[in-house]
Amino acid sequence: MTTIIPGTARSTAMEQKTMTSGQSSANNTILGKDDFLRLLVTQLANQDPTNPMEDREFIAQMAQFSSLEQMNNVANEIRGLRRMLSLSSDLIGATVEWHDGGDSLRSGVVDAIVLRDGEPFIVIGDEEITYDQIVRITRTASEEPPAAEDPPAPEEPQDEGGELNDG
Repeated sequence: MTTIIPGTARSTAMEQKTMTSGQSSANNTILGKDDFLRLLVTQLANQDPTNPMEDREFIAQMAQFSSLEQMNNVANEIRGLRRMLSLSSDLIGATVEWHDGGDSLRSGVVDAIVLRDGEPFIVIGDEEITYDQIVRITRTASEEPPAAEDPPAPEEPQDEGGELNDG
């Protein structure tokens, strides 16, 4: 990797370019792949021609870039899966109508949601249907909690007719 000495014209130019590219990510506080590429291009453009970046270093940086992109893709997939599972779990107990592959329309109550190869399937009885088959989703009115009974009135003291001793 190229060593930059602070205070030189080369380091000042690189710092200005990286600061400009860093401003776009300053709001996010996370360096993204665009920032990484800008930094790499700036580094390559400002390297010493008599001492170019070694191939190993360049390959290592590209591998880091590839790893960063893959980690971002995995994080996005996990977010999507979490969102999908959250929405799917809300269907449990709902009545759905779906096309069974022909012209007929069927309905049933969703028992469960299962994942097969990353795709959700809605389980109704012994059948598994996809979201594409659903025509309508109906939620039944949930049972209201039983009305709270009025608390019993406090018992009033009964006078047994006895005398009180001063005492």
